[in-house]
Amino acid sequence: MEKRPLIIDCDTGEDDAIALVLTAYSKLPLKYIFTCHGNTTLQNATENSARIMSLVGASDVKVIAGASKPTTKHLWEKEGFTVGEDFIGRNGICNIELPKSNYDNISIPGEERYVEEMAKAIESCGPVDYIITGPATNFAQLCDYFGSDIKKHINSLTIMGGAIYVRGTRGGGVRNVGFDQRQEGQGLESWAEFNFYCDPAAIKKTLAAGFNPIVVTWDACIHYELSLEYINRMRSNAPGGKFVCDLMQAFMKLFGIKNKTHFEVCDPITIMAFLGYGNLRDEKVNVITERHHFGKCYPDPEGYPIRYFHTNEKEKDEILADMMRRLEIELSE
Repeated sequence: MEKRPLIIDCDTGEDDAIALVLTAYSKLPLKYIFTCHGNTTLQNATENSARIMSLVGASDVKVIAGASKPTTKHLWEKEGFTVGEDFIGRNGICNIELPKSNYDNISIPGEERYVEEMAKAIESCGPVDYIITGPATNFAQLCDYFGSDIKKHINSLTIMGGAIYVRGTRGGGVRNVGFDQRQEGQGLESWAEFNFYCDPAAIKKTLAAGFNPIVVTWDACIHYELSLEYINRMRSNAPGGKFVCDLMQAFMKLFGIKNKTHFEVCDPITIMAFLGYGNLRDEKVNVITERHHFGKCYPDPEGYPIRYFHTNEKEKDEILADMMRRLEIELSE
């Protein structure tokens, strides 16, 4: 694949952190990380990103702090909500304390100036590839900033988010049972996936921008969950690989074991999709921004075109094996 300057827009919690290590170790031309509200606080996401870049020796990557809240008032959650400390710890990376960055690699422009600074960063690189692994708030604001010229600055768009044909990961407190099926017979579940739930208006504007993005949905990600048995076999001597192993172990101790759940690698799989792994299927979707079913993504023949990422079991095993190789992680017998 042709290597163009890359931007990752993330809410750096546990699996975003692994995606950043994977990006660095895959030697992708990452230039900027834009951070956002979502998994954890904007401050945590920004600090985590900077420390991870330092850990893997990526001295030329700049972290710009972006949106601390959705583009519009959330209809169910209080301002400042996150995925929860019980899930990914107080700092978003399961309470692992990484060393402070060795580089002066953080910019905090503030709510009034972050969009302009991000836009100038994009303009300084030429057309960029753009990956979103958190809420789409920053990108939606960039759509407003650039207007119809945005396609002159963004070459391709890859997104992690949405639960189309399966029940999502957010909405347990929402009275959204009995989704009014937009296509008869689809049997859709009503809960939204977390990234889309955080800012439905932003993802809707992002999809409307016409990039026909690769979208790695929760539908695909549920097939990429790592068990404790698998995690216990992981070994690495590389700084980034060792961090990934430690992070997964910390998650299992904090949340996974007692809740009988596995480690989700949604964001690393999104990087693998960007690298060309897996299969893509043309679909058209829409996103609900009304209170009922808030953030739910659903098939819509009149909706926005996406390239829906999917894999079979054999491909899944191959992708996981190559992902571990790229992370410099070996599996013991």
